[in-house]
Amino acid sequence: MPMNDTQWEQARAVAKATVMVYNYLMARVLKNRQLPAITLRQINLIAVVRDRSGVTMKELARVLGVTASSASIMVDRLVESGVLTREQNPVDRREVNVKVSGQFEKEIGAAEGRALGLVEDLFAKLGPEHADMWSTVSQRVNEILEEERSHGTRKTRLSKAPR
Repeated sequence: MPMNDTQWEQARAVAKATVMVYNYLMARVLKNRQLPAITLRQINLIAVVRDRSGVTMKELARVLGVTASSASIMVDRLVESGVLTREQNPVDRREVNVKVSGQFEKEIGAAEGRALGLVEDLFAKLGPEHADMWSTVSQRVNEILEEERSHGTRKTRLSKAPR
């Protein structure tokens, strides 16, 4: 079903706010960091590995939506800088597991704490009613995206030409 003008503007506002919040958090969280110079794409990779307490290379590539060789290159750089570790699965030697290294777990946890503090500040500015709505909508969006990711589906369609 095509979007009407109001829905199109709402979609644009949500997309813009999402990017702005992400940039706001990343700029402040990574300021004065102890981590080596890493890209936002690598930060996403680290988050996936950390959220799952370790992950296979195959699963990491699938979740990130990249080829196994691309995931391997990104992991290699983070292993070289000491952020991640890579080890063979003792049961299946063909499988490689990736984990956040112990030395960087503390810094990553501190960065996450800074991010949550910034979200708390945004919530205070929004007020309880809007913060609750944002949280509820975010939880539902997460559920939908996790479901699509687990089923390997991604339905992207433009019902209206971009303006």
